[in-house]
Amino acid sequence: MGIQCLDIGTEEERRKGRRALCELDVSAPLWVDCRYWPNTFNAHRLLLYAEQQQFPHMLQLINSLFLALYEKGENISAIPTLVRLAQDVGLSGCDEMLHSTAFTAEVVEKDDFAKHDLEIE
Repeated sequence: MGIQCLDIGTEEERRKGRRALCELDVSAPLWVDCRYWPNTFNAHRLLLYAEQQQFPHMLQLINSLFLALYEKGENISAIPTLVRLAQDVGLSGCDEMLHSTAFTAEVVEKDDFAKHDLEIE
């Protein structure tokens, strides 16, 4: 599947956004400066794998994914990033799973449900 990046505006638009946040005296997370938005498909596969493994620290895993994406600006599209984050909270075996097609159909099914039945874009 590879890393897929979406352009999230021109440099001028990002600069205006940062200025607006400064004027509001809001501390902005690092992702304001990112040039792409990661595809979270593999992160969703990772969560399904953890659930199947009855991983007891799901909340920690979810929090580490959100922290990496929204506060540290890490690319959670990258398998090495996902493997590191999973290992940091004690989930093993995910490298092999992420290099396979495991949980692909399940994520596509959940995505289709969200888009069509729940009308989430």
